[in-house]
Amino acid sequence: VAHAEPSSCLRKASAGKSVGLAKANSQTCTPFALEPQKYNFAPLMKLNQISTAIRLIAIPVIAVCLSFTNADARKIPGQVVDRDGNVKEVTLRVPFKFLRSTPDFESLQARIVYFDASGQRIVLRPDDAREISFVFKGQEVRMLSVLNTIGAGAPMFGRNKNIFLHLKVDGKLKLFNYYETQTTGGGVVNGVPMQNEYTQDYDVLQLADQEPMQPRGLSFRKDMMEYLADCPIVTNLIESRDLKRRDTELIVMMYNDKCGD
Repeated sequence: VAHAEPSSCLRKASAGKSVGLAKANSQTCTPFALEPQKYNFAPLMKLNQISTAIRLIAIPVIAVCLSFTNADARKIPGQVVDRDGNVKEVTLRVPFKFLRSTPDFESLQARIVYFDASGQRIVLRPDDAREISFVFKGQEVRMLSVLNTIGAGAPMFGRNKNIFLHLKVDGKLKLFNYYETQTTGGGVVNGVPMQNEYTQDYDVLQLADQEPMQPRGLSFRKDMMEYLADCPIVTNLIESRDLKRRDTELIVMMYNDKCGD
């Protein structure tokens, strides 16, 4: 009989636990009452909050730094043509984006650093030169200074009226590429919103006696027919949709062939 009470208390306590009670009976079962464990999670919660805050700050900062830092700038022999037409043989510091194998043409649109024959470091902006050029993987790269009529980003170009554009087709009608970084949503990682970046290139045309023109997507035919009005052989093919936006390079070469004299 002396051992019956503890056994009974254990059964009551066990039954009490199964229905969420703290004690089976405070008078008869105090020695065997089951109290739930109490843990202090405050320090762990603070650590988690700090970790999340660091990720929220660090990841965007790293992404921005990598996108704007020329992580792999290379010294490449090249030429600079100044505003008076003088040609200088220099060493260009050509920027490359992080983990990219081609020059960062977007950065080159605003400025380039070069070293002259004496080794002096010079920052060249579009307003100060006609052209810069160099050879990359056997191909000549030419960046011409043209009037910035396409609304290129003001913060990057500052007070410059001109912009360096990558020449793709030369002639009376020139075809350039203009480069711009675009971002898309990349989902959420560990509670941190991510973005994907890519560089988009746009066609820019310039006739010898006119300002540069960037054909607009929805009014491509109208823009091109107005800009190339002196060459009906080409504009007739654009009007009939035999030549479309995807044929821009062909349009430029055909214009120079038929109407470039």
